Amino acid sequence: KALRHFERALTLNPDQPRNQISVLVAYNLLGKTAEAQARLARLQARLPHLTRERILREFGGLPNSEFRRGITLALSAKASQLP
Repeated sequence: KALRHFERALTLNPDQPRNQISVLVAYNLLGKTAEAQARLARLQARLPHLTRERILREFGGLPNSEFRRGITLALSAKASQLP
């Protein structure tokens, strides 16, 4: 249900990084890591200033939240794919 709400927000304001991150976090927490990684790659290609550290700092949510866990999982999966 949350994914539908995040996707609706993304439809209404597609250029808002928070909306894009919310959708990719939801996909990641649902176990759809390939979709989450694809969305993260597109986001960072469009907005290269959004480094891993900046995403965590600006969009990470509370330290022990599910949202933070979803972002951390997405970013750590990306980091593990680096050479």
